[in-house]
Amino acid sequence: MLPKGHLVDVATGHGKFAVAARDLGWQVTAFDARTVRFPDESGIDFVQADVRDFVFPESATAVSILGLLYHLELPAVRDLLARTSHLPTILDTHVAIHADDVVDGVAGRQFWENQERPTASVGNAHSFWPTELELTKLLLEAGYASIWRHVPSHRPDRTFWLCLPSGAPRLDQWEAFVDASTLDEDDLFARVRKRTSRPTTSHADALALQAEEGPSADRMAELEARLASKERELAALRVSHERLAGHPAVKVLRRVRQLRR
Repeated sequence: MLPKGHLVDVATGHGKFAVAARDLGWQVTAFDARTVRFPDESGIDFVQADVRDFVFPESATAVSILGLLYHLELPAVRDLLARTSHLPTILDTHVAIHADDVVDGVAGRQFWENQERPTASVGNAHSFWPTELELTKLLLEAGYASIWRHVPSHRPDRTFWLCLPSGAPRLDQWEAFVDASTLDEDDLFARVRKRTSRPTTSHADALALQAEEGPSADRMAELEARLASKERELAALRVSHERLAGHPAVKVLRRVRQLRR
């Protein structure tokens, strides 16, 4: 598909893709902020580094970014794509099927990271998943000339993408998703709608979301009201729990359980 060269595997994790690339004859540099899952393999240059600080070697001829973008905040996503857009990039990521937030003009969803998991983000408590439409625009804004999407999708909200700089060859086994030279926003949105198994935001709503600097005052008021309601429910549950804990029947039940042990 791509001529063999020097691959940089970003956030390599368990390193399986790096190993596969090495076995196919590639020179591989694989880095991750955590080393706990690095495999014991030779012939690969494993490096501990944060994606936000890593300096890509000048000898790199391709980049793989698998399972990382959805662990980053939007500024880090933009920065990474801008630093890799001059190279063929294999991308695997989740996208938001429904947008319920807008960050810096990009519609998507916020996700909280479980920092106790070895696959969670490093240095950020939450991440941002753009919609497929917004991800496509981010890739084009970063400087990629064409975007190819693997079919069929792995999941409705996840698949592989091949993002190519200008002058890269066209690929028969991949579906041409969008070309920067012939980009039409209505056609692009129709393509995104066709790929998802559930309806996405309408075109008019998407344009409205993109025009916003952030959540509207009405949206913020709605969120604050929902938060206050949840806090009241939690307080009521705490009161009920305290009352229940002091009930004679509960005390008897606890005593029985202790005796059974």
